Amino acid sequence: MGTFSVQQLQEIANGLDKSGERFLWVVRSPRNPDYKYGDSLPEPDLDALMPEGFLERTKDRGLVIKSWAPQVEVLRHRATGAFMTHCGWNSTLEGITAGLPLLCWPLYAEQKVNKALRERVAAAKDAAAEALKEGGSSHLAFVQFLNDLDISIAPTV
Repeated sequence: MGTFSVQQLQEIANGLDKSGERFLWVVRSPRNPDYKYGDSLPEPDLDALMPEGFLERTKDRGLVIKSWAPQVEVLRHRATGAFMTHCGWNSTLEGITAGLPLLCWPLYAEQKVNKALRERVAAAKDAAAEALKEGGSSHLAFVQFLNDLDISIAPTV
């Protein structure tokens, strides 16, 4: 169900074109108004969907693939620097476990919640780092544990 309109595809293409960055982009055909859930989408016609000259201008630094790519392998590849995702649960987990920054574009269902989960995870990561620093709550609790342990195993005279 997660597809972009022709206008959105062209705006993304314009952004990639102007960015000058290398990219891999998997493009699916936009849904037509008669689409029924479960129907397969036709293979995208990239020449019709992309802005004029986009594929030629970006051929040396970008690759546009029709419909599907092995996402997990792509995300784990050392050349991958970020992941634009619709924030579906699987994609979110795959991006996080690959250690990539996620560019989030939630489209429907739980994806807006997953995007906010990512923001909360970043905040929790920062809070955890503070707790582990010298003088932080976890650090102090661990020091107290070690002191208590030392007292409990000290030989009695």
